[in-house]
Amino acid sequence: MRYIMWMARIALFYYIGNLYLVAPYKNSFDFVLSVVTVYFIPNFIYLFYRSVIQQYNELNSN
Repeated sequence: MRYIMWMARIALFYYIGNLYLVAPYKNSFDFVLSVVTVYFIPNFIYLFYRSVIQQYNELNSN
């Protein structure tokens, strides 16, 4: 699962890097925003996925 997280971070980094850093209106706020997005969105997706799997397992155990 950690491997999948790193793959998602790298893919998001390339996508957002092309979106923000190559853009002509490049500034520091866009860079900070891209770094925040790369590091927090995969973690939110992972936490949401883990909570859904946990609820699914609790439903099946009863």
